[in-house]
Amino acid sequence: MDKINQRGRSMIEMLGVLAIVGILSVSAIAGFQKAMIKHKTNKIFDEITTITANIQTAFANQRNYEELGNYNCNELVSLGIVSAAMCDATNHIKNAFGGEISLLEACSNADYNNCIYSAYSLHITGIPKQACIELATNNWQSSFEAIQIGHSIQITTIALNLSDCLATETTPDAPSKGYLWACKNHNQIPVSYNDAALACDCSEANNLCEFVFTGR
Repeated sequence: MDKINQRGRSMIEMLGVLAIVGILSVSAIAGFQKAMIKHKTNKIFDEITTITANIQTAFANQRNYEELGNYNCNELVSLGIVSAAMCDATNHIKNAFGGEISLLEACSNADYNNCIYSAYSLHITGIPKQACIELATNNWQSSFEAIQIGHSIQITTIALNLSDCLATETTPDAPSKGYLWACKNHNQIPVSYNDAALACDCSEANNLCEFVFTGR
C-alpha cells in the first residue's frame, strides 16, 4: 500500500512540475516576443530617421524630389539613402518587421493641381499594433509635416497628404478604427495615445498597419 501511495504522490508531483514548467515556458515565450517587437520597433525608428536624413543629403543640391519614386533599392543604395542589407531579392526595401518601405516625391504646396514636389514620402507597411502606436505617438515635428495611418493606404494618394494639410479650408478627419491622418500645421503631431490606439487597430489587415510619413 505504501508503494502505491508513493507512486501516486510521485505522479502528482511530476504533474505539478510539468505544470510549472509549462507556465514558465509560456511566460518566457511571451517575454521573448515582446522583446523582439521592442527590438524591431527601435530598429524601424532608426531606419526612418536614417533614410530621412539621407534623402535630404542626397537631394540637397536639387530643387525638388521629383525623381525619388523612380529609383529601385539598389539605386537608392548607390545614392547612400538605404543600406544594401535592406534590399530584398525583388529589389524592394524591406523594413525591420518584414514589410516594405517605398519612397516617393510628394506635393509640397496647397495647390495639388500644380504640385511643387519639394517634399517626400515614406510609405511603410507591415507594422504591428504596438509598434504602430509607438511610431504614431513619437514627436516627429522636426522631421515630418504629415502622418497617415491605415490598413490599406493606396500608394497613389501619398502626394495628397502635404498639399491637403496646407490647404486652409481642409481639416483632417477625426481618427477612426484603422485610420488616421494628422498634420503638423494643425498641431496633430505627435498623435495622442488614444488616437493612435484607435488608428492602429488594423484588424482588417491581419493587425498589420501602414504608415505614410511626409516631410520636406
